[in-house]
Amino acid sequence: MKKSKGVAVAVAVLILIGLLLLVLGNADRISAFLGFWGPGAEWTVVEYVPEELRVFTAEEPGDIVFNEALLLINTEHPVSEERGFSVGFYKETDVLMNEAMLFDYARLSAAVTEETDDKLYVMSSYRTFDEQRALYEEDPGIAAEPGTSEHHSGLALDVYVYQYAGAGFADSKAGRFVNAHCHEYGFIIRYPMGKEKITGFPFEPWHIRYVGQPHARYITLNRLTLEEYLERLGVGLFYEFEGWVITRQAGPDFMLPVGASNITVSEDNTGYYVITFLAG
Repeated sequence: MKKSKGVAVAVAVLILIGLLLLVLGNADRISAFLGFWGPGAEWTVVEYVPEELRVFTAEEPGDIVFNEALLLINTEHPVSEERGFSVGFYKETDVLMNEAMLFDYARLSAAVTEETDDKLYVMSSYRTFDEQRALYEEDPGIAAEPGTSEHHSGLALDVYVYQYAGAGFADSKAGRFVNAHCHEYGFIIRYPMGKEKITGFPFEPWHIRYVGQPHARYITLNRLTLEEYLERLGVGLFYEFEGWVITRQAGPDFMLPVGASNITVSEDNTGYYVITFLAG
């Protein structure tokens, strides 16, 4: 019995040493994906009396900007092949992205170069159904089925730097910067570490997704996925976060406070719309 107990202790010690070496050998990578998370961020539920609200309609020119930044696309919420998306070319390239993120991606790209002396490249952005179908047929174990990929919207980007692509992106200084700071530019790591059961995808440090502000900050600071974030938004409630107010409503008309400005509306692909605005 004593001998068996001694062997068990020795094995346990060896396992602990192995785990310690594994952590130390991946310290930079782990800190990039865990260390940037803060203690969390809270929002405040704001209550309005009926007299403070009025109906905003999509026909009011200049008052509302519609985009697709909060569109959820996964196996439970696919998009149809007939659906069109607002995509455009990034600067003077042949890279198609969702128009909602063109400006902020330029900011992120410039920040990567400034902070790391590396140039950020896009390996994959907008994909047609045919392109996604070809990828899925080639490797169904990795690629998403047509209709369930975020790349259809042009809101998702697979990024890399010279000599560091795919999982290896995590080993680059630029990769660590992107994972730690992309939320400051309106992006999230769409498939984060430890959330595989929710997203249906393994951790992908190279796959960034545009959601805009203040959503990117709230999602990242609270260690959420896009799925979890939308679930937190109670329909018809108003949440104040860092000066912005967020509400999720059925539409197509929206009840917003009188004096609301900088109104942005995005369909979420679950039957609702997410509205973001500044209160007057």
